[in-house]
Amino acid sequence: MNTIEPDPKGQTDLAAFAKKRAKKLRLFLADLGHGISHSQSLEAMAHAEGFRDWNTYCASFKLVADIVPEHDFKAAKHYENFPVQVGDRISGKYRGVTFKGVLLGLEQTITPGVWRVKMHFDTPVTLDNPKRFAVTRQRVQVTFNAEGRSVNLKGTPDGSTAIDLP
Repeated sequence: MNTIEPDPKGQTDLAAFAKKRAKKLRLFLADLGHGISHSQSLEAMAHAEGFRDWNTYCASFKLVADIVPEHDFKAAKHYENFPVQVGDRISGKYRGVTFKGVLLGLEQTITPGVWRVKMHFDTPVTLDNPKRFAVTRQRVQVTFNAEGRSVNLKGTPDGSTAIDLP
């Protein structure tokens, strides 16, 4: 997977990334017997992205850099402090029903110490509600704190779900 490294000013160097992509395109086409110049590959990248030419494409990078918030890419391992990781087997209670499953997705929310977790249950969980009809769920998304308890986005426990932590 390609990653974009930040430049010293903290802004992402999109032009350098685009130039690397253009170079890869040029080398790929050369391997196929279609040699093109570097400037032609830059123009091709711009056209592929929907821009008139390379200069217009480069001008859009400044606009993107202005609207993208400054971010520390090297410290972006938001899920390091969560006790289970993507792919781990999990068990617990979802709205009062015991489950076993696998953790499919994990992302840090804007609130420190709160993660958005996507889970897939081995067998579908049926939630009975006497006022309504029974609902079956096999894949759900819930927000958790580091203790494995479901919380709202402010971090306040809501008690609907819990993961048994190792």
